[in-house]
Amino acid sequence: MLELKLGNIEGAWKVFQEATDKYPRNSQLLVGAGLAAEKNGEVDLARGFFKRGVECDRLHHQAWQAWAVMEHRQGNVNTARDLFRLGLKANPDYGALWQAYGVLEFQEESWDVARSLFAEGIRRDPRHVMLFQAWAVLEVKLADYEKGKEMIKEGLRVDPRHGACWSIYGYIEEKCGNVDEALKVFEMGLKQAPDHAPLFRVYGDFERRQGHIEKARSFYQKAVALDPHYSQAYVVLGLMEF
Repeated sequence: MLELKLGNIEGAWKVFQEATDKYPRNSQLLVGAGLAAEKNGEVDLARGFFKRGVECDRLHHQAWQAWAVMEHRQGNVNTARDLFRLGLKANPDYGALWQAYGVLEFQEESWDVARSLFAEGIRRDPRHVMLFQAWAVLEVKLADYEKGKEMIKEGLRVDPRHGACWSIYGYIEEKCGNVDEALKVFEMGLKQAPDHAPLFRVYGDFERRQGHIEKARSFYQKAVALDPHYSQAYVVLGLMEF
């Protein structure tokens, strides 16, 4: 998984290939192999690994999630829905499955269905902060900024160090025209999540929109320093040089 995160797909695949030969019924290894195969563009091979993963351990929630997300990326929406439902039947209290299923419905513009999935996920797994984050993003998409703010505040009560929630919170305040409040939110976010590279990038975007180019550049540079593999920070930093 380390090799996969670093973008060394070939290296990751070699490790998983050897591991699954030695331990053919280890669901975690099978899912890792599936993720590596998908990254390598071998969808059918990935599907086979995910299928073996859930057959070996129907309670392995990440196996259902990875398979369903891949099918959605391939445009197989109904298949993805079926996999999420099967996964939730086996793992009804796992928040990440509710969140991922809700995101699917969000992306399919089934807003009410997505909301109901996020709500049920929060009821069953109230400490899963990304459910609040995803619900807030949905409300921002629909321009219900007050509801979005409500959800993101709930998420930050669960985990005040969650950098992505601070990013969304600051963005909401800016969209509402509360520039000074947005600035305060971003500053609070940096104190709570000083190592979250995307927060520095979002804060940089905010400063760039305010015309503070040098300050924006410094935030982008900090994002790159924190995460040398964070491609979005390189993109915005590069665009500033034109």
